[in-house]
Amino acid sequence: MRKTRVLPLLFLLLGVAAAFLISTRAVNGLPNLLGGTAADRFTPETLDTSPPPEESPQQAPPAAESFISVPVYITAEEALGILEEALVNPLYDIKNEVIDRSFGESVADLLLEKTGGVGVSFENDSADFSLPFRFSSMVSWSGNILGISSSARKEILGAGKLHLTLAPSVDSDWKLRLNGSARLEWTTPPTLNLFGQEIGIASLLTDLFDRRSGDLLARAEEEINRSSRIAEHARQEWKELFEPIPLGTSPELWLSVTPLSLAMPPFSARDGRLTAVAGLKCLLSVTADRPEAQDASSLPPLKAMRPNMEPGILLNVESSISYSALADYVSSMEIPEIDIPGGSVTVKRVEFFGRGERLVAEAEISGSGPGGAVEGKIYIMGRPIYSREDEVIRMEEADFEERTNSALAKAAAWLARPALLKEMTRQMVWPLAELRAETAESLSDMLKERWIADDVMMEGDLSSLSLESLTVGAEGLRLSLTMGGSVSLRYGEGQK
Repeated sequence: MRKTRVLPLLFLLLGVAAAFLISTRAVNGLPNLLGGTAADRFTPETLDTSPPPEESPQQAPPAAESFISVPVYITAEEALGILEEALVNPLYDIKNEVIDRSFGESVADLLLEKTGGVGVSFENDSADFSLPFRFSSMVSWSGNILGISSSARKEILGAGKLHLTLAPSVDSDWKLRLNGSARLEWTTPPTLNLFGQEIGIASLLTDLFDRRSGDLLARAEEEINRSSRIAEHARQEWKELFEPIPLGTSPELWLSVTPLSLAMPPFSARDGRLTAVAGLKCLLSVTADRPEAQDASSLPPLKAMRPNMEPGILLNVESSISYSALADYVSSMEIPEIDIPGGSVTVKRVEFFGRGERLVAEAEISGSGPGGAVEGKIYIMGRPIYSREDEVIRMEEADFEERTNSALAKAAAWLARPALLKEMTRQMVWPLAELRAETAESLSDMLKERWIADDVMMEGDLSSLSLESLTVGAEGLRLSLTMGGSVSLRYGEGQK
């Protein structure tokens, strides 16, 4: 009886031992304690994920207009050179002008010529010019003296100063208007001697000049417009505004300008300068790729602007960072292998796109852990935020997309989830400090002593550049930048 009972027990023990040995046989030198075949344990499971549903990108905010308020000025010395060329001899030359009929009829040939340099003063909102002149005239007189018909022909000489007071402005058709007045100051008054009697005619000549001074100013105005070519310069500059402007090569940046209008108040005179603040209203954008040139519109009429505008720059620039650029930067950072309990995960590739107001990171991963091996795509969604303090863009409120969460749980890869999310979020930080500094430096360099015409130089500086808003777009992240600074234009002696 005992023998019969022992044998079945022995066979049972041998069977259990055999089962144990089979279940613990070595796989690659290590015991297989998890069950299943070796092939089953190390064949990766493909994650069942898909991109989040389509969602319209955030509506782009209306493009903010930029305003560039530029002082256009000319110094007294520079104005002196222009007027010396404009006021050429003879200043005044007329023939057979009737100057008086009170004592018969006086007819004269009148000649006015400058005899020295022009004096210029730009102070207390008054633009004053003066130049010395000499006057000569051949006067023919005919009349009756004591009932006797008489006549005489005399040469009259005089000298003085011609004074011009101007309030120049540029009108809507881009012509300079002097808006001035002229007067004569006699230092040697001219007189007419008839039969031993001196007859003062300075007042008569002054009245005559006052009636004709408009001709002198019109001629000076015409000469200044001819030499300064304001409309020609403005038309060329307006056309060139529509061409893309390179800001830098590393990184490559391009500025696009859509000019809207131009305005200018009358000139003001103070501190030895004749100054007007020209205002350009426009739309600006900065891109990493060279944009196509826009079709230039014709130069618009110059608009009036209130006086005493403060010069300066307020630029609102629309820019963008493409999703491919975001991916290139993250890839360049070489995401390290992510350790998880009992294994590791490798991120092979990352791409980005937008869904509504959220940024989506699509990462291709592979790895293994206690639950097995997995591979496939995961999707992380978050809100792109700009940190002014750190000058970086980062993804906040980041989490796995709902289907990705479910797939990781089903694949028993949930242990990888916290570490993977933390590392991916840490890598998705895009610094803008260097880009902002390089953009500011490029723009500042553009403004420093740049000749925009043969005799007009632009001088300026950019004092601030900040990111005002960040939105998710169809092709990338949209950035709205605001820049401040100063710029001025001045007449010079010509580009060297």
